[in-house]
Order: sequence, then C-alpha cells, then structure tokens
Amino acid sequence: MPANDIVSYHDAAHLLRRAGFGGTPKQARELKGLTRAAAVDQLLDFGTQTPERPPFYPNESEWQQNLKAMQWWVAKMGSTRYPLQEKMTLFWHGHFATSWEKVKEQALMNDQNHVLRTKGMGDFAELCTEISLGSAMLIYLDNETNVAGAEQENFARELMELFTIGVGNFSEKEVVAMAKAWTGHNTRGFVNRNGNWVYDPTYVFNKDEHDGSNKTLFGITKKWNGPDTIDELVHGVRQEMTARFIATKLWKFLATGAPSEAVIDRLTAAFVDSGMIIEALVRAVLLEDDFWSEDARYGLVRSPVEYLVALMAVTGWTSEEVPIRWYMDPMGQTLFNPPDVAGWGTDTYWLSTATAWARARFVNEWQWKVRKSDLMLGIEDMPVDEAIDLVFTTFNITEPSPVTRARFEAWFRGAIKGDRTWAIQSNAFVLGALCPEFQMV
Repeated sequence: MPANDIVSYHDAAHLLRRAGFGGTPKQARELKGLTRAAAVDQLLDFGTQTPERPPFYPNESEWQQNLKAMQWWVAKMGSTRYPLQEKMTLFWHGHFATSWEKVKEQALMNDQNHVLRTKGMGDFAELCTEISLGSAMLIYLDNETNVAGAEQENFARELMELFTIGVGNFSEKEVVAMAKAWTGHNTRGFVNRNGNWVYDPTYVFNKDEHDGSNKTLFGITKKWNGPDTIDELVHGVRQEMTARFIATKLWKFLATGAPSEAVIDRLTAAFVDSGMIIEALVRAVLLEDDFWSEDARYGLVRSPVEYLVALMAVTGWTSEEVPIRWYMDPMGQTLFNPPDVAGWGTDTYWLSTATAWARARFVNEWQWKVRKSDLMLGIEDMPVDEAIDLVFTTFNITEPSPVTRARFEAWFRGAIKGDRTWAIQSNAFVLGALCPEFQMV
C-alpha cells in the first residue's frame, strides 16, 4: 500500500515543499525512513498550541496595520513549527477571498485570518459559516446591506459559485432565493455615538430585515435562513458537488495542476466519508500515490508568497528588513489583498513576463546584502563540483535537473577565469534564486 511506502530524503523534501514552504535539510532527514502515513501524520499534528492571530497596533494608521500584518504573516510562514497550518491558511485566504482595500479595517482582516487558521482543518460547514458571518466577508461581498425587498445578490452567488458547489451547479432562480435567505445578516452599519455617526462593522441579524417566506433551493421549499443554506450545501443534497469542488481545488494547490478523475473521485469520497472534515481531505491528498510521483516533483510554480518565504529561509532575511509589500505587488500576490473574489490561481497562473521580471528585480536588487553575508562565502575558491553542490544545498534543491547542473557548471568555469571572482558569491545567489527548481515546488 502506498501509505506504507518508506519516505526517502527526496520524498521528504517534496512533502515539505508542498505541505509547507520548503523546510530544511534537517527536517527532511527527520522524516526520512518513516512511512508516508507517519510522515503525513507528523505534519498534520499541530499539537495543543493556541493558534496566533495577527497583532493589532491601535495607534498605527490603517496602512501601517496592513503592512505589519503582512510582515507578521510572512515571518510566521517562515518560522512556524506547523507549516501545514500556515499553508492551509494561505489556501483558504485565496478561497474565501476578501480584500483590505475594500474592507478598509485591518482588524477585521485579522479576525478573518484567525478564523482561517483555527478552523481551516475542521468541519468545512463550520468554517464556511463563520467566514460568511464575519464582518470582512459581509462588507466585501455587500451582504451588510442585504435586506428584504432590496436584495443584494453578490454574496449569494459567490457562496455557491466560488465557495461551495462551483459554476454551472445552480440556477439564477437559486441565486435570487439564496439572496433572500441571507437577508438580515448584516453589520450594524452607521450608528450615532455621542452625536457622531460612525460605522460599526459588528455582525448582527436583523430579523425585521429578513425575508421569512418560503423559498426553493436545491429542490427543497422551506423558510430558508442564511446559515441553513451552508449546512445544506455541505451536508445535504449538494454535498458531493461541494466535496468535489473543494477536493479539486485543494489538489491543484498542493499536488498537481491536472488531477485525474479517479484521483478526484477518491478524494471526494474521503471528504464525504469523513463528514466533510478538512483534515481528512488534506490527509487523503497527501497520501495519494500521484502526489508522490516523479511527475509531481517540482511540478507546480511557487506563488510569490511561497517564493519570498523560501528565499528568506535561505538568506535569513526578515520580513521587517525587506520591504515585502513593494515586491509582492509587482509579483502579483499581496497578502490581505487578493485581486478579486476569485482569489489567486495556482501553478501556471504565476507564469508571465511581468511576474518573472518582478522576481528577477527583487533578486538582483538584493545582491548587495549577499555580498555582506556568509551565504556561500568562499565559493569562488572551491572546485567546480563542490561549488555547484553548495548552491543546490543552500537553496535546498534536492533533485536538480542535468540541464540546470550543466548550466551552473558552465557559468562557474567561465566566472573563475575572469577578473570578477569577487562577484561569484552574489551571482551564485542570483542563479540559485532564479533557477527553475527554486521557483518550483
């Protein structure tokens, strides 16, 4: 059985790249020799820790709050003992996409981030409900103003199309009915406090603004109320659709860009059989034989966030000393600011001239810092094979392609013959950071 296969060092490195942000050689060695099931269970064990939330600084501007939340999260991704927890928080952030630029209060984005971290491996219905009733989502998809007689359909549509069953699995009449079911689930809105009208984003159920009439959803007619619809989508007649939609999306995030129908069938069944517990789905993904295949190795393009976290792990740079926002924006992925409600894509979504140049610019602009560090110090005095091995080891590239090795060797031989050997250390950093194997997971 694949679950009982023994994990090699290369297997372990692959698992750490996919179920985290790259890991270290030491972590890979600790997983080596375990069965696949034992290695996966080790990553799934988050202990008894109380998940942290992004810190809040009441005396800072909203811009600074947003920046510091990004810095905190990038730092946490790179330092956490539970990388899979942060990887799943990132996944759900792109799935239940909301943006600080519209929500405008980082405190609300922090609240949502905390929910994703604490509920992101539990009951999917519970996660979906808590996110849906959270102020960030209510504001982002306009359900804050969804009242009987003036229905707002944005959230109703996206709840089905992007969060649960997927496009093509519901009718326009169901969008209307869903919107009515969610009427009254609002924020407090503008309230008068000491003579001043201020916006209160606190969730409130306004019973007088709720449409309590019979509505037909999924072939069932009754007095639907918002949270009831999520329970039906996740545990009722649309359960398999929801399970398949989430399983496919998670597979593309963690495994490969093109899953087979047989794989998705097995993942869907595992998710349904568990009672829609996310941890069971994640475990099923990580134990699929295709996940461990040679074709899957270095088979997904790292997202900008994954790339920056991995690069900071290599260099030891911190999110406070690197202006990460200024580099995240042109790379195409700014935390707490997805481009739209569909969030970010995966794999080839990140392949474009603009994003490639953005990564190259970041690496080139930070060569100076490498020259002042011990990173690959003395590489110019090493034999060719030893020097190239050092580059791969530094960047934790465990299975470089023959083409990459040959090009690195050709570069090194040419560099040591010239009069710019002082630049070899920083140039080796550029080559390692921009080679295909480091930009892939």
